[in-house]
Amino acid sequence: PEDGRLEAAKIGNSGYFVVISPEDNVIVSATDKSRILQPLSAPGMNVLLDRRRQGYEGIARGTAQSGAEVLSVGRNMKSTGWMAIAAVPTDEVYAPIASIKQQIYLAALALSLLVMGVLYFVLRRQLAPLKRATSAIQRMTDDKEAFAPLPVEGKDEIGQLVERFNRLLAERRRAEEDLRASQRMIEGIINAISVRVFWKDRNLVYLGCNMAFARDAGFADPKDIIGKDDYQMGWRAQADLYRNDDRQVIDSGFPKLLIEEPQTTPQGNTITLLTNKIPLRNSQGEI
Repeated sequence: PEDGRLEAAKIGNSGYFVVISPEDNVIVSATDKSRILQPLSAPGMNVLLDRRRQGYEGIARGTAQSGAEVLSVGRNMKSTGWMAIAAVPTDEVYAPIASIKQQIYLAALALSLLVMGVLYFVLRRQLAPLKRATSAIQRMTDDKEAFAPLPVEGKDEIGQLVERFNRLLAERRRAEEDLRASQRMIEGIINAISVRVFWKDRNLVYLGCNMAFARDAGFADPKDIIGKDDYQMGWRAQADLYRNDDRQVIDSGFPKLLIEEPQTTPQGNTITLLTNKIPLRNSQGEI
């Protein structure tokens, strides 16, 4: 500084100069006048100050005697044995860098939000056919509308998925039609024979019968017997006997053949039946 007026010199907003006398262990001059003639920290208390005492002039980062972190540089004054030190707090030195970093972060955030917005728009547009297809399938599975082929809106992966669904639906319809045809054939056969045929669930509730059995029970259609049990029939007096035989077949898993059973007809007459009862099993072998 000109005219030796070190006390008036200043670096930036909060930087400062200080002249120390390592030999006398005292501050000779400083921008902060209150520090003039103040003793230096004892050796070993401040690493950076110890290096300056040894004549290190390079740029260094460390803690000043005040406790603040600074970036400083020294210059030996050979004529006096003193050292002039210029120091600036690291907060001020790195403030422009921090500002640039903040601007970069803000720009990156803005760019990320922009990219996310574009991706959202693109994905929403691309996935719209899938969403419509999913909604249509959900309505079909909830029985809110009949199963029907879905419109194919493109040749991409979603379009291929919809085409596969339509093929699966067509195969299902063919399988259902084959099953209905098989059921109609079986119904035709059991309704054509004179033997009475019926079947129950594990709770001994009627699930169906043929036409001959329905007429004997006093019903015009085999569907009328579904959901009823023997206590609701004209032969309710023999219900416990029938149900006991049914339970034995279910519990043992073996048929009971040629059972002689009495039965009260809807007209009030008592007749004798010759009955065969066999367990029906599902694909897992369960009755």
